[in-house]
Amino acid sequence: MFLAADFLAPQEETAARLMHGCEDVMHAFLTSYVHIDDFSKLRDMNVPLFEKFIDVIGKVCLKLGIIYLQTGGGVSIRETGSAKDWPCSQHYGDHLGPVAVPLTEKFPHYKDHGLNFYYIQEDDMFVV
Repeated sequence: MFLAADFLAPQEETAARLMHGCEDVMHAFLTSYVHIDDFSKLRDMNVPLFEKFIDVIGKVCLKLGIIYLQTGGGVSIRETGSAKDWPCSQHYGDHLGPVAVPLTEKFPHYKDHGLNFYYIQEDDMFVV
């Protein structure tokens, strides 16, 4: 089932729209992204978008088991209640500048002074 939702709208409005039809949803995909040409402003739009997504689906998807976060270079997946996660290429900061190669799953966060909103989104997802 595909349901479109505006996670920039007030949370109550989005939750009400999704309340009926999402009770049995076990897998939730976020493929939304707000693009701004200035990388320093991407975080200000995309972190709240993901936080609202997490809050709303937490209220309406009573059987939620897995969250998929679509990012520019791949998909980060978090199995709720589990330590399993699979990062994507943006996890490495390759969209912000040069990175050491080869890239590995254990590569630390890119030192970006908080510009990589993917780190914040992934950290929020891992708390779920």
